[in-house]
Amino acid sequence: MKKFIFSIVMMLMTALTMNAQVATQNSKFFDNTYVGFAAGIETKAADDHTYLGAKRFGSFKAFNPTATIIVGKNITPVFGVRAEGVVRFNAHGANCENGYSYTGKFINAVDVNVLGTFNMNNLIAGYKGEPRTLEFIALYGFGWTHAFYGNHVNGITSKAGLDIAYNFGSKKQWQAFVEPSITYLMQGYNMPMINASPFQYNLNRANLELKAGIIYKFKTSNGTHNFKIYNVGEMQNEIDRLNAALNEKPREVEVIKEVQVEKATGFNVKETIFFAFNSAELDENAKNTLDQLGENGIYAVRGYASSEGSTEYNKALSLKRAEAVAEYLRNRGARVDTVEGLGVVFGPTTGRVAVVTLEPAK
Repeated sequence: MKKFIFSIVMMLMTALTMNAQVATQNSKFFDNTYVGFAAGIETKAADDHTYLGAKRFGSFKAFNPTATIIVGKNITPVFGVRAEGVVRFNAHGANCENGYSYTGKFINAVDVNVLGTFNMNNLIAGYKGEPRTLEFIALYGFGWTHAFYGNHVNGITSKAGLDIAYNFGSKKQWQAFVEPSITYLMQGYNMPMINASPFQYNLNRANLELKAGIIYKFKTSNGTHNFKIYNVGEMQNEIDRLNAALNEKPREVEVIKEVQVEKATGFNVKETIFFAFNSAELDENAKNTLDQLGENGIYAVRGYASSEGSTEYNKALSLKRAEAVAEYLRNRGARVDTVEGLGVVFGPTTGRVAVVTLEPAK
């Protein structure tokens, strides 16, 4: 048993490590949100009790229909949050012998649930840049229910379920699913048949439900309907490789690069400072380069960004890079008159720079 538990823990740690190498970029508050609708049937999870002298039917002996409105957000490719509004209908009138209903009304109860969602595919195998066609999404959380029994009563519920989901559409923007679930009445409905201590997971006060539904995922600020990712581990390795190769090249190659940047920008380039992906921090190579600039010069600093991400984000990142260089030069006593962030100008590699140019004396 201990070996089995250890194996499960190691598997989860491996999965989390894999996901830690993957990061999402520029996810805003309303990104990765969705809405949906589902319909299904429910029945009591157990029927071994008696209520007010009437047999409580359930355990697949009688069913009532349900309807659900869904609003949710995927916070990461693995974890998300979902709100559900559930209406539980009465298909059997007031006759408990022909089904389970204690209201005699068209609607038995309404529920509001807040659930955590857990994409098991992405947790175990990692997110590859778009949803898999078939996914398994676990659900768990708590809710509030209002039942139309007598003078109307309220209760606290807990739900656990599994969405067997099929993603489709040209951009995987649609998701159809089948969901088996169980909802426990944790507290409330002060009835003789459920007079046990509150906050229990007790099958004698639980409903089994099976429903099918469809979800639409809204477009994000990145222009996709799902997460846009980059692999941090792979990109950092590439950055380290390029930096190592750059350090091995003679100074003549650096001069050629500066001339190329000068032609592309139209500015009189003095130095080109390179940054890591999605970073505005100066590394030791950058500081050593800036230390070679004269302290009495008058400089302009213009930052750039690579093409990943939104226009607004890249504009802000390029300005941060320019400000980092300008601050370092000013701390050395140099004069910096111009600090600009120009966003995306170059390709995905050469764009991660800040260009320092000489300004004419004024």
